[in-house]
Amino acid sequence: MKAFSSMTSGPDVICYVIEIGSYTEEELGVYKRLKALLDGDVVSYMLLVFTHGDRLGGKGVGEVLQRAPTSPLLQVLAECGDRHWVVDNTLKKPGSQEQVKGLLEAVRKMKTANGGRSYQCPHYVTNTPSLAGELTARMDSVDRCEALGKKFTQRLTSKLDQTQVTATTQRHDLAKKTQERDAKLRAKETSLQQQVNDASARLSQQQQSVAAQTSQVQKLQAKQAQDAQQRQQQQQQLQAQHAAALQQKANEIATLK
Repeated sequence: MKAFSSMTSGPDVICYVIEIGSYTEEELGVYKRLKALLDGDVVSYMLLVFTHGDRLGGKGVGEVLQRAPTSPLLQVLAECGDRHWVVDNTLKKPGSQEQVKGLLEAVRKMKTANGGRSYQCPHYVTNTPSLAGELTARMDSVDRCEALGKKFTQRLTSKLDQTQVTATTQRHDLAKKTQERDAKLRAKETSLQQQVNDASARLSQQQQSVAAQTSQVQKLQAKQAQDAQQRQQQQQQLQAQHAAALQQKANEIATLK
């Protein structure tokens, strides 16, 4: 902060150097602390410089970050107007010199975009004896905010862990109850199916018995009809014989007269 106040016109650009790889919470904390110690306008003068650009494999930073949409680096990049420069650490001269020229050109473009104005923080305009006390007070304030943030995060994480444990227990209990219910339903279904099978077997037996009885009745009825027909035939024969005998006697009487 003393360096900021010692500059006549302030810095043209603030380079925020990040090594390509995992963006840690500590690195994010540095960015947040810088904004807290200065002011909101500082992001308009920040240029993200990514080192080890050879790790990108020829892809752009934005393309790589889109694959990790939850990365806080996306928000940092957006707040800084997507201004960034990638440095390939494997390049030798003259490639490395071209990278430096490109970086300086990016700085000139940023200064032009800011109207030629350099950054000046209103909190540290002059290097006065009270600057050290003001810096200490602001650092203490930032430390307190970070401590509160960490406590809140820890409490939130603890509650989240408890919620996850509770949810896991509830899922386990629900799965157990579901298994028990399914087992009871399967047992009941098996019992009902057995009852249905038994009833079907009894019905089949009854149907077979009725069919057998019906067959016997039909045979009996046929026998009775046959017997009745035979009796009728016998009766008709007897009547014919009786009539013939009467006729014969009548003829004999007529002859005697």
